[in-house]
Amino acid sequence: MSPSAMPPSAPCDGKTVVITGAANGLGQAVAIAFVAAGADRIAIMDSFNSSFSETLERASAAAIEAGRPAPELSSLQLDVGDPASLENGVNQIHSRWGHVDVLINTISQVQPFETSDTDAWWKTWEMNVKEALVVARTLLPLLLKGTDKTIVYVIPPSSSPQSPSTSHYLSELAMMRLSEDLTLEHGNDGLLAYSLQPGSQEKQTQESDSVKRKVASETLVYLISERREWLAGRHVNCSEDMRGVISRNNYWDADDFLELGTSVNKMPVASGKTRGRVSRSSY
Repeated sequence: MSPSAMPPSAPCDGKTVVITGAANGLGQAVAIAFVAAGADRIAIMDSFNSSFSETLERASAAAIEAGRPAPELSSLQLDVGDPASLENGVNQIHSRWGHVDVLINTISQVQPFETSDTDAWWKTWEMNVKEALVVARTLLPLLLKGTDKTIVYVIPPSSSPQSPSTSHYLSELAMMRLSEDLTLEHGNDGLLAYSLQPGSQEKQTQESDSVKRKVASETLVYLISERREWLAGRHVNCSEDMRGVISRNNYWDADDFLELGTSVNKMPVASGKTRGRVSRSSY
């Protein structure tokens, strides 16, 4: 995505945001972007062996650079896939803030089908799908007490675009469907869930990864800056011109734009035309 196609900056004042996988990489970039956008309360989650020192240091610098007051930050080391461990972390958030407005899940792992053993392949499913489900289920009561009531699953592109038969590819389809199911089951409670992909797969370099993280984090901030009901159950790819996507949302409420295609011959993208099993009118 070119800089001109990126969404404009947007404020997130007053919001309480939970970000998983925030010790480094994309999760860290998302946390820093929300600090710069003025979110008041941010909980960053990651595994027991993670260190939040870099994230906290960069978050402090981002607040100063943006001229924003430092937000309340809560760093939680836990086993995201263990309901008991996660429940303990959620209880801390409840005791401190009483609600959550936004959950952003950035945890993901890739295991090639051809080279991984069965246990490693299945572990990818547990990380990408089971953990996403456990986090959503455990945080749901706090989300429904919030204002935005929004869940976003961030789904990075596969590291092997020529070989889509990977546990990552299949599990990301499941994560997209999970956002649909959450919308169907809890839409009447006000829950809004959708998925986002940082961009299309290309030759990976440190610079390209950094650009993708920046684009994805700033896109998330912009999308989250207000509730966008038309995104319910949809999939957003950051390689699209997001200014165009936002400017035309009123025309897409009734059609299949940004809905999940199910072709196994290519990675699902925002322009998929096949709904699958649930009509838009069902939301």
